[in-house]
Amino acid sequence: MQVNGEAIYDTTASPFNHQLPWGRCTTKIDGGVTTLYFHVFEWPADGLLTVPGLETKPKKVWLLLDAKKKSLRARRTEDGLRITVPKAGPDSISTTIVAQFTRPLDISPVFITQQRDGSVTLAAIEARLHGETIRNEESGDQNHLGFWTNREDWVDWQFKVRAPGKFDITAQIAALASGSFDISIGGQSIHCAAPQTASYSDFKSVDLGVAEISAPGLVTLAVHPVKNGWQPMNLQSIELKPVTATP
Repeated sequence: MQVNGEAIYDTTASPFNHQLPWGRCTTKIDGGVTTLYFHVFEWPADGLLTVPGLETKPKKVWLLLDAKKKSLRARRTEDGLRITVPKAGPDSISTTIVAQFTRPLDISPVFITQQRDGSVTLAAIEARLHGETIRNEESGDQNHLGFWTNREDWVDWQFKVRAPGKFDITAQIAALASGSFDISIGGQSIHCAAPQTASYSDFKSVDLGVAEISAPGLVTLAVHPVKNGWQPMNLQSIELKPVTATP
């Protein structure tokens, strides 16, 4: 608190309507100056911290614990603001980066993006829900889609792909009975079955199949119950990983 108190007391909520992949953000406004405090819990190993959707270039960026306020390099990219930070985080639990702006913040809508290793993670909290009963629930430090009792309900995600190809698809699912559902992606449909687990909080990884994404750009993956074989399930996440070529 001695180090990070400025970023906590007398601040307001994050201006972002999406999750930040590495931590949290708080805000302080004083006249025409807006200060964003980036609380980084997962320090980037490559020394590059990206703030998704942030289009405005800050007047100055520095580490909160740096009494000399030495400037960090910040530049705009197609993914948002990218800040060059030390390779090792000064604090193993949480390090705060301060970004000061003298212009109004311009924040663009953010799509899920492909990671540098080519994988894509579709978390429950980022899903678009279609239906009457399905909703997002918290389970410990995770979220999942639950109350999926109506076979007319369905969900989808939109994400950006830069490196197309073939992907293995897996999901984290909990269900008391194995039900059927279909995944649609890139014009393909994959018939899937949920695993039977001990409880609705006992999540198991299940392989759903392989899909090919033929071109870069915005992709939609949807999950639809099979009406004659559906059983309620909780869905925590879906992950796409590039298929590794066999020598």
